[in-house]
Amino acid sequence: MATVTTPESSVEPASGIRDDLVYEVINGKPLERPQMGSYPVEVASILLEYLGPFLRQAGLGRAVVEMLFRIDEKTQYRPDLAYVSHEKWPLSRRAPGRRP
Repeated sequence: MATVTTPESSVEPASGIRDDLVYEVINGKPLERPQMGSYPVEVASILLEYLGPFLRQAGLGRAVVEMLFRIDEKTQYRPDLAYVSHEKWPLSRRAPGRRP
């Protein structure tokens, strides 16, 4: 299992990546990912509806959809749905307002 550091990243994708692309960075190289289809979006949305309030109420963390996470200096993943504990991403830290 990979360790998620924070949604903030000092790794910049290669120049020329359009802002409207969905991508991950593997071995330092940006790779375009297909956008989620209707069914995966629906499943992720349903899971988020249940998981998000549960995590907030229990004080365990947060759930996010399609967020790009920096794993290490050359790797960034964008899971369809992710849980991040408050230990890894404190409640006081807001999500960055820009692309990592």
